[in-house]
Formats: sequence, C-alpha cells, structure tokens
Amino acid sequence: MAAVLVSGSTGRGEEDEWSDLDLVVVCDESTATGTFHDLVVSRPRRVIPPYSRQQRAEWELCMCHLALSLPVRHRDARQALLTIGITGDPGPHPADQVKAIRGHIEGLQPWIAPRALQASLQRVDVATSAL
Repeated sequence: MAAVLVSGSTGRGEEDEWSDLDLVVVCDESTATGTFHDLVVSRPRRVIPPYSRQQRAEWELCMCHLALSLPVRHRDARQALLTIGITGDPGPHPADQVKAIRGHIEGLQPWIAPRALQASLQRVDVATSAL
C-alpha cells in the first residue's frame, strides 16, 4: 500500500509554480522495496484518449499560423511543415512554402469553423503579399 501526497502553492502567473511543491510518499515498510521511480512505473498509467479529428485540425491550424511566419521572414519552414503533417516538400522558396500552407489550411475546411477558416486564409493572403 502506498500513497503520494503533493502540497504547496500552485498560484498562477508565478515564474516557476512547481518549485515550492512538497512531495510526500507514504508506504508500508514491508512493501518499501526500490525507489520512488520504481513505485511510479510499477502502476498502470492513465490512458489518454486520442484527439478527435476536429481537435487535431484545430491544432494544425494553429501550427499553420506559426509556420506562416517563417517564410515571410525568409526562414526555411520545411521542418515546421513536416511537423504539421505536410509531407510534400515545397522546396526552399518562401512563396512555395506559403502556397503549401494555404493548401493545407484549405484541406482542413471540413473540421474548422468557417470564420476561423476565412481568417486563416486572409492571414495567408497578407503573408503572400509581404513576400
């Protein structure tokens, strides 16, 4: 039998809100074999449910906004595009990378709210005109 007690301040906005937490492990001496790590890994972990397709699309849209800033600054966005899921290599030219991001955003249409889709495409248009 073991119990883990965590206490302390978890105030928001602090630089390191976890630094003042106290961790107390209470266990029966007869079962106290091994380290804290052994105790933690010996128990089954909570299974995190998979993201829905809509949640994944919303994440990809946010990542597209971040990736869009790279070609505009004449930085290579190909690694960011791979992270998002754009597998075709658009090449090193910034305009081609922005075009690939636009195509990906348009492919997210079934899962993204129309207002968010329009705003994202407008952002792509602004980025294209800035090149």
